Amino acid sequence: MTNIPDHVRRNHERTSERLDEARAMLRAVEQMAEAARLPHSPETESIFVLITATQDRLFEVDQAHVLEWVGHGGKTAEMMLEEPGEAEDAQE
Repeated sequence: MTNIPDHVRRNHERTSERLDEARAMLRAVEQMAEAARLPHSPETESIFVLITATQDRLFEVDQAHVLEWVGHGGKTAEMMLEEPGEAEDAQE
């Protein structure tokens, strides 16, 4: 088990929660735009372009968030499965 300071762990968890909230809000906007059945126009298309660009940006932020966690000594789920003892437990 790694020794990550409590304040770092709490900050990481809070950021994870905010990222989840941002993804949920973006999904709500996407569903509203789809449900509105707006006519095809440059304005309508720009909404979906912005949604896609924001999804891409959130993915980048999420990846940076994971790298920051690993930089502090944390482990991702994939890293934990790669450890010999963990991998054997997961296969059973």
